[in-house]
Amino acid sequence: MDEKARANVEIWKYALGFAAMRVVKCAIELGLPDAMENHDGPMTLSQLSAAVGCPTGSLHRIMRFLTHNGIFKKELNLSKSQDPESFYYSQTALSRLLTRDKMGPFVLVQAGPPSQSAGLTVKDLKSGKGSGV
Repeated sequence: MDEKARANVEIWKYALGFAAMRVVKCAIELGLPDAMENHDGPMTLSQLSAAVGCPTGSLHRIMRFLTHNGIFKKELNLSKSQDPESFYYSQTALSRLLTRDKMGPFVLVQAGPPSQSAGLTVKDLKSGKGSGV
């Protein structure tokens, strides 16, 4: 990639960096890293949904973003490949740092007060109103 292309990638990272922080903040507030830490092994979307009290539709969109950004891993259970619950989510070293007993509270403080959520809030996600990214 040439210098101009790299510069374009970087500027978009700076311009949209707040979006990633909002989603990570929501993940911590929902308790996703903690739910996965306390569960013994990978979890399906419905298991995560039940654990954090968030509808699967909203949660699916957040998990898509979080897996794309390497915060969680998405794995296919080949024995259930035709089943909608054939995908499992598991932790990464990064998600383990986001638990409430590690860096999670610090990240929440750095993300700013709830009034700065700019439309993405845990309350809306849990009620099914949030677009979930």
